[in-house]
Amino acid sequence: DSAQDIEWAFHANKIYILQSRPITSISESNSTAQWHFPEYPKAYWSRQFIYEWFRAPLSPLFVSLQLPVLMTCLQTLLCRRLGVCIKLPVTCIINGYLYIRGNISFSLRLVLLPYYFWKDLNYIDKFWREKIVPEHLTKIAALKSFDIRSATSEAILEHINQACKTNGEYFAWNIYTGIFCIVTELIFAKYYKKLFNQSTSIEYTKLLEGIESKSAEADQELLKLAHLAENIDAIKTVFLEKDVEEVIPYLEKFSEGNEFLNQFYNFQENYGHQIFDIDIIDPTLQEEPTKTLSLIKSYISQEIGFEKMRDQKNQQKNIIESTRQKIKNTPLKLILFDKIFGITRRYASIRENRPFYLHMGWPILRKSLLELGTRFENSALISFREDIFFLTNDELIDIVYGRHPEGLKQLIIERKELWQSQKQLNPPD
Repeated sequence: DSAQDIEWAFHANKIYILQSRPITSISESNSTAQWHFPEYPKAYWSRQFIYEWFRAPLSPLFVSLQLPVLMTCLQTLLCRRLGVCIKLPVTCIINGYLYIRGNISFSLRLVLLPYYFWKDLNYIDKFWREKIVPEHLTKIAALKSFDIRSATSEAILEHINQACKTNGEYFAWNIYTGIFCIVTELIFAKYYKKLFNQSTSIEYTKLLEGIESKSAEADQELLKLAHLAENIDAIKTVFLEKDVEEVIPYLEKFSEGNEFLNQFYNFQENYGHQIFDIDIIDPTLQEEPTKTLSLIKSYISQEIGFEKMRDQKNQQKNIIESTRQKIKNTPLKLILFDKIFGITRRYASIRENRPFYLHMGWPILRKSLLELGTRFENSALISFREDIFFLTNDELIDIVYGRHPEGLKQLIIERKELWQSQKQLNPPD
């Protein structure tokens, strides 16, 4: 009996356990950890609004390289669009965990917050789809075209800074549009409850399921891969009888297996950039294909089919139509319901798509950093290329420009041990 590190997946209202390992490195508990916050008058610090993005303790490089850019871009956008200016400092790091300050500076523009919010509510979804996302994709394409292997370390460092800026600009819009997603859903939830009161047992969230999104598209493509593997006996046998680490070598031994791998690698290229935590220390699915293979294996084992997915879509359509039928005899209620529900679904689609586009910059940033990490390792400046994530941005700059800090390897060891111990903590909200 011991604490477990569990990898799991959720699909079609079912939870699938991919693998589980005992946690053997617990070295510190909340009973011994101290949570001392910066002392600013009436300062309010919280993790409630950022937990989804920052679950784990942050690496030194992320804290000093990417985080300041994210927060500067967010602060600038909120202040410019809504007049909401968070008091400085915006963030603090306690035992490795990020906290956001909840205090807002007063400004004349803040008085007009309802007006600015209502104005943006009527068009920000279209603006996001037609301007923000296309511009972000253009910047990502430009960053991908950079030839890292032949570039100097100084050029790679500049490329890293450009990637951080691109990530920061989109992150700000990601959070900004998220505000509208939350508010529209809250309005719909309240209206739905008032409209139907006790006359329906269907929760409003059921009407918002099945939203078309890039994440849903990825699920469908992954299901297609599982369906393909399931219908070719040789491939199915490999998945069911071999460990996931052995799947690719075995599939490479026969033609049908190689054809499957071509489609698998195409999936990884298009959808494998997604991450589960925003820190750059965490590998993406593109770097860890066994995680995607584990999910395919679970789909084959559970025999999840397209028919079931279609049934769920049809069921969701029936729920929406049955809800509308309850108020069809009161046209004004029906018109208002369709209006509010339509707006909510538009923003629900944005809510589901936001992370997909945000994550696109992370593989680019990691690839550049790991290239520098490889060069540092070959020069015996660090022990492993992944140790680069335990440098600070200042140390990274020093090394690139030939200034080598003393005792760096030992410092990295100490930082890694501290980071591992912080992962066992349960930070207060």
